[in-house]
Amino acid sequence: AFVVIEADKLVPGIEWTSVVAPAVSFQDSYTTKFNVELPQMTFDQRDAAVSETFLHLQRKHAKLKTAAEGHEAAKGDMLTIDMQGYEQGLDGERGAPLEIGSATGLRLELGATGRAGQGLLPEVHEQLVGITLDETRDVKVTLGKRAGSLGGQTIICAMTCTRMQVQELPALDDEFARTVKRSEQVVQAGTIEGIPEEEQGLALTITLPQLRSEIENEITYHSQKQEQATLHAMLEAELLKHVNVDCEWATPRLVNGQANPERFEYEERLSSALHAVAEREGLLASIDADKIDKETWDELGTPKEGQTMAEVGKDPAREYQENYRKVSRKHFRKHVLEFLESQAEVTPVDAA
Repeated sequence: AFVVIEADKLVPGIEWTSVVAPAVSFQDSYTTKFNVELPQMTFDQRDAAVSETFLHLQRKHAKLKTAAEGHEAAKGDMLTIDMQGYEQGLDGERGAPLEIGSATGLRLELGATGRAGQGLLPEVHEQLVGITLDETRDVKVTLGKRAGSLGGQTIICAMTCTRMQVQELPALDDEFARTVKRSEQVVQAGTIEGIPEEEQGLALTITLPQLRSEIENEITYHSQKQEQATLHAMLEAELLKHVNVDCEWATPRLVNGQANPERFEYEERLSSALHAVAEREGLLASIDADKIDKETWDELGTPKEGQTMAEVGKDPAREYQENYRKVSRKHFRKHVLEFLESQAEVTPVDAA
């Protein structure tokens, strides 16, 4: 049986809504001592991540110089491209010219993804490897959905390299470490927190081994956070195998114009199961209600995007309830999952 815990008449005489508590029951197989295999970063993977980070920093602080005559473009080179799109004929050669797939002065880093690579597909970059200055190559491109009626079709882009520069990477030495730290602290100086007190003046004295140690610590920290998130997701999945949550779920509210019933039901089932576990395992005393209340008011007092100061909504009481519910769920999730983590038998395995 379901228990009515709230009844609210939104519009007098027109619409009634009710909120019911899901019925939660524990299976005989219920346990808090789950056995899970957790992928963890290996030393080799960490060292590879450190090397990739150093290469990224070298490229960020690299100097560009004009490529030597006859230089064949390699990944990391900066190219300026003029391109003209053509239909692909039945013989695989150029057909009629197209407006789509045409541009001039397109500057890109060969092999890069995202904005640095101008959003071009990896296979396009691969076809440009080895191009020389003033050379024109016919590159085949399969258009995506944004191309409208041409979406899914393969066209030919005649790409001419009008300028080529190579990156001159800085040496990995103490001066490089200080350049990186200075750049980092310029960004920090523009934030509310500013440069950490313990790092004042560090840009003048830091050495390459110290920078490497910082990078290793940062990678290890993010790896551990990711491992914990993965472990918590595993524990959630295991918990829902042993706890039954029954309810006639309501239609979820639209978020950004879209509803996600599956995600809504999962979150509601999980929240109910976590609350029931907290009660069963005597964890309620560790939930700080005053802290939840303070965080709720802090969130309500934070300006939303586009606001210079937080504004009171049309229904302040309901807005408080909704924010309190969100913050409360976050605390229950944290405490119960940390409890289950302390009880679990975790077997580390190499991350793929």
